[in-house]
Amino acid sequence: MTMTDCNVHAISTGRELAVRLLGAFGYETVCFQTLQAGMNLWFSKNSLGMVGFVESGRHLITVGSPVADCDRIVEIAEEFEGFAHQRRRRVCYMCVENRNIKRLAAAGRGQLIIGAIPVWNPARWTEMISHNARLRYQIARAKRKCDEITEITPSHAARSVAIGNLIGEWLAQRRLMPMRFLADPFILSDAGEHRRVFCLRGRNGPLAGLLAASPIPARRGMFIEQIVRAPHAPNGAVELMIDHAMREFASRYRHVTLGLVAGSQFASDHENPWWARMARYSARRWGGELYRFGSLEQFRAALQPEIWEPVYAVSDRSHITIRDILAACRAMFRCPFFRLSRGGQAAYPYSF
Repeated sequence: MTMTDCNVHAISTGRELAVRLLGAFGYETVCFQTLQAGMNLWFSKNSLGMVGFVESGRHLITVGSPVADCDRIVEIAEEFEGFAHQRRRRVCYMCVENRNIKRLAAAGRGQLIIGAIPVWNPARWTEMISHNARLRYQIARAKRKCDEITEITPSHAARSVAIGNLIGEWLAQRRLMPMRFLADPFILSDAGEHRRVFCLRGRNGPLAGLLAASPIPARRGMFIEQIVRAPHAPNGAVELMIDHAMREFASRYRHVTLGLVAGSQFASDHENPWWARMARYSARRWGGELYRFGSLEQFRAALQPEIWEPVYAVSDRSHITIRDILAACRAMFRCPFFRLSRGGQAAYPYSF
């Protein structure tokens, strides 16, 4: 898919142009999160391209790499960095993936592996299920106690009181303040029509779960960005929703992911600086009581992804620093780090 100058002249708003650019060039898992509330949109003056970012201290933290034709990624990045440097800000590109890291790193930018994403081809999901007795059992278990899974429009989801109550109840069980940048639990508030939303109902009618996914157009892919399970939902409800989504996606898509696992053991960090390796070890060793990335990784691994792809942070300088990563962390939380309350786990969009 391509865009021409005549298309651009017909576009009336920045959001509309952003949607068109994402539909043509969106390659990375997080690309459509550029449209979430609180994001700033910057558009190239010289080319068809844009960057979504938030400001964090003296850094601009981006949503992946620039959204543009792959041959113009470096050109757009240089223009955006010029914009940032005029404002005395550094740039840190977060959640950059394989194709684009090669271009940005080749241009002399420092990089750091921050984790990995699991990837499935939904066309092969049924075959995988046939060899996974545990997963079949969990899905069958949930089916016995649930009525149906239905797809609703994003605008309906944004207006739904029942869905709002479900997400509120889910968040109330969490112990820490929700992550926001690239992990916002309130993704349905903007009624983005690009999203696909599936609802799971229990045997007596109450809403038992929710799954929301966004497209990755340049990869013929979908990103399952949020799964919410009600406290009364039966065991296996999450697996049942994922199974349904995979079957729905099988005819149109060839790439489905559940998103980043920070510090994943499936991404080698031997090229990272010593402080980053130590941080990953510390997070896996002692951070489980806060954000349960290890449990998320185990759950994804049990679904037998075909591959795990590394995900990177990239600096506008020749090396990435602790300050770059701390700025990204501040963007993630955007507020005091802890807000302890009664309940269990961290408020992370992929917690079950």
